[in-house]
Amino acid sequence: MKYQYTIEGKVIEGPGIDDSAGYLSQLGIIVGSTVFYTFIVDLSAPGFIKLSDGTIKPPPLGGSFYSKYITGTTLTLDTYISSHDGIAEQNYGNPNWLKLQPPFGERYINAGNGNNYLQLSDMEEQPDSKDCWPVGSDFGCRAMINTIYDASGQKSSFAFVAKILQVGFAPT
Repeated sequence: MKYQYTIEGKVIEGPGIDDSAGYLSQLGIIVGSTVFYTFIVDLSAPGFIKLSDGTIKPPPLGGSFYSKYITGTTLTLDTYISSHDGIAEQNYGNPNWLKLQPPFGERYINAGNGNNYLQLSDMEEQPDSKDCWPVGSDFGCRAMINTIYDASGQKSSFAFVAKILQVGFAPT
């Protein structure tokens, strides 16, 4: 099944806020700011990385599933135009929890284009029997990070904590 998730949370000190590219100040994002993201996860479809030249390649650490960043607080038109480091899209996650017993950990979702990168890492909770995380879940993530690159490779990044607000079937 392909599910669309909307998460909402707060920016935290975490590993720190880096605003080298200046996007966070432009967007008014500081510690305590509310952020939201919508993304798709399909555990039955393969993940991939798409390069700016159109080449598709498998993600690192094989056995990955599909994930796509749809919209969010930091996904603005000026950060979506071009790619950073030759990457146009990063649509994958690591499903290794399917092979392990509790406690689950070191699972992740990477979703984004070349300039705007959402990462949920060290997910301890596994999806339910329908391959879906429930509303109210926070994935048990150790880290939720959003990174935005400018054309020169400078970045703006921050950590946040969030819970799932909404889950639904993703449009086909």
